[in-house]
Amino acid sequence: MSNGTIINMLNELAGKLEVTVKDISHMLIACDVLNADETGFKINGDISWMQILANKEFTLFGRSPSRGKPNEVMSEILTLFIGILVHDHLMSYYSYKHLTHAECNTHADRYLKAVIEIMKHPWAQKMKNLFHDAYCIKEELITQKKTKMSKKSIDEFEKRYISILDEGLQEYEAAIAGKVNIKYYDEERRLLTRLREYVDEHLRFITDFKVPYSNNIAEVGAKYIKRKKKVSGTFRSTRGMDSYATIASVIDTLRKQNKGIFTSIYSAFNGKTLRFLPESSIIQDQSPELMLDSS
Repeated sequence: MSNGTIINMLNELAGKLEVTVKDISHMLIACDVLNADETGFKINGDISWMQILANKEFTLFGRSPSRGKPNEVMSEILTLFIGILVHDHLMSYYSYKHLTHAECNTHADRYLKAVIEIMKHPWAQKMKNLFHDAYCIKEELITQKKTKMSKKSIDEFEKRYISILDEGLQEYEAAIAGKVNIKYYDEERRLLTRLREYVDEHLRFITDFKVPYSNNIAEVGAKYIKRKKKVSGTFRSTRGMDSYATIASVIDTLRKQNKGIFTSIYSAFNGKTLRFLPESSIIQDQSPELMLDSS
């Protein structure tokens, strides 16, 4: 089988899955919490971006020439979505001001680890401990069938959080005192500024239990794309990348829902339209049902 035949088959399959991908888009718009991430990819040597919007049940991949500018479909989803968006502090997401935002704290943990290991400043370890303590308490409450943390506990964490940042600022200012070149400390300064400016977003995971601690759901999708990169290294055309995004969106969604991937794709090739529809047209947050419609 020639490469051209395989490419034609992939493009044909992507065309047969367009309705399925629209269903995925609609289900993501209707959810409460949406995760977003992006990863770089080359098309004939030119950098492009694969963006990911996902929750526990659905995944949508989409190509964009710019990291900070979602493509038309992704932008429409983010415009219509009214829930909580979890991301890794890519500032372009904050342009969607109608959304409630949540920061990935695993992402922040990596920066804190760098401050601990390189700068040796105690405040960073204290902040990591705070995040860990808050996460453990939340998980314990969830095992007790609790759906929220007490206001008193939340207030205590917020007060502790601000106090640690105050200590961090003092440690930073002491480190740069008398120095002419302070560029070495820029990352720590930016981290301190970010944590203070986005305190609500970093603590969203304890003020709303639907919000995860990390952006892992979307980052898993990014790893899915990175595995493709390791195999092929690049795409030859934008159409090839778009077809891959469509097919990968459906396959990853099928995987999440424990549906038969081979039989579903086989059915799509044979004229059946895969549909992801809610069990009720009124109650949108119930588990969706995969249906096969004759086309």
